[in-house]
Amino acid sequence: SLTGGYPIYFGFNSASVSDKEQRSIAVLASAMQKNADMNIKLIGYSDKVGAEAYNMKLAERRAEAVKRELVNTYGIDASRISTEGKGASEFVASGRNDVNRRVEFVRAD
Repeated sequence: SLTGGYPIYFGFNSASVSDKEQRSIAVLASAMQKNADMNIKLIGYSDKVGAEAYNMKLAERRAEAVKRELVNTYGIDASRISTEGKGASEFVASGRNDVNRRVEFVRAD
């Protein structure tokens, strides 16, 4: 059962889901297909490079990109997925920008 976590990572200044990250989305989609009452919130984050306002938008675009994949590729109902951008808040590793460019999900049932 999925409790949240396992992030989907993004390239620098990118809101495109890479092929490597598709597997994480497929696992999440599969769980949502099996659990019709499972709703999630996708939370996007960015690194600290650049202006804060820009990073908030980028983080939101990343969350939206994952939502688009779930809806368009896996047929998950869009109403089951909310998105939020948190920018560079909640850093997980100060020395490594790559792990901070991510989208995480939480159950929102």
